[in-house]
Amino acid sequence: MSDLKSLKKQLTVLKKDHYELDRTILHLTAQKFDIEAKKNPHELNKISDLKKRKLIIRDQIFNIEMQIKNLRS
Repeated sequence: MSDLKSLKKQLTVLKKDHYELDRTILHLTAQKFDIEAKKNPHELNKISDLKKRKLIIRDQIFNIEMQIKNLRS
């Protein structure tokens, strides 16, 4: 049962991280349309890196959800 508890805790942390990344990406994307941000390729690279990290976290969330489902079966 501790495995299930541990997985649920990991899942909670990952979902929180995913949400925070989503908010950050939305904020930076809104700023991207500012003229100064378009001139700064560093900002565009930062957004791209955050999106990649968000996808990795989404995959981790999926994997943990599958592990939890298998433990309950």
